Amino acid sequence: MSDFDLNRLYERIALRAHSSGVGDSYTADLLEKGIERIAQKLGEEATETLIAAISLKQNEQAKQIPLTQQENKQKKLQRALCEESADLLYHLCLLWYACDTKPQNVYEILAERAAKRDQESSEQQSQKNSNNPKSNY
Repeated sequence: MSDFDLNRLYERIALRAHSSGVGDSYTADLLEKGIERIAQKLGEEATETLIAAISLKQNEQAKQIPLTQQENKQKKLQRALCEESADLLYHLCLLWYACDTKPQNVYEILAERAAKRDQESSEQQSQKNSNNPKSNY
């Protein structure tokens, strides 16, 4: 299992942004081109990730080819999905960096949403229990 995460990816982007000049790294080149180009790349990678996921699921449903060929193709499609997902996450972190947003800012939003959903779920459960008192029988 890898210890690589979005924080570490973000830190590498920041390091490249500060230590590389235009032409020295892909990161520096994209930052030089600006938000619009970074956003365009993010959209392209999102589309490629979606295509990879759909191809993977379609292959799972294909029954016409021999099982060993299907399994080999499945492994290749799974790898393609992971590679496209990695590209997507890289470009997302690059966009965050360009917008002076850190992964922690996003994690905080996710935590707030999870807490709100947990509270709503708890309230719904309490409401269910109060509407359906247990019988003594």
